[in-house]
Amino acid sequence: MIKKLLPLLNIMSKRIDTLSEECAKRPPTDNIPLRDVIRALTATVWALANAANASGQTPSCPQEITVEQKATPPNSQWKPFDSQPRHPFLSVAFSEGDPSGRAILAPTRQQKTKQRQVDIWLFPESSLGYWLSCEYSGTSMTLSRPLDVGVKSCEAEYDPRFSSPVVKQLTCK
Repeated sequence: MIKKLLPLLNIMSKRIDTLSEECAKRPPTDNIPLRDVIRALTATVWALANAANASGQTPSCPQEITVEQKATPPNSQWKPFDSQPRHPFLSVAFSEGDPSGRAILAPTRQQKTKQRQVDIWLFPESSLGYWLSCEYSGTSMTLSRPLDVGVKSCEAEYDPRFSSPVVKQLTCK
């Protein structure tokens, strides 16, 4: 299945490169929406490839979430509105136990080159278990779920073309 997706991934990657170059030529105010589209497209393409090649233990993050926020303006002169109700998947974090305790784990090690950045987490036995948190662009909201009990490690490979790391592949074993 993954072999069938490779030509599509190559075409999509070239198109993303072209869009990135076009985005860089535009005024900064025009870049934000196009960059979000490029990030979402990149994450979606790699998620499809991961899904086709996934082992049974690798969880996947939803590619986009909708967030409903409520702002309380300081007075009646201000009117709140949501400029970005949908948020594309961006990155991952791991915690020992429920992540609401805010004990996010640093990667055990990192591999970084100009073409590639990979964060690796190793999970020793724990009575609390480990959780995956999916992080999204433009919001502090995350989605979290416990990892399967047998998961001993996870690797997140990031797309180095963005200043904020964007996960392009997540593998857990």
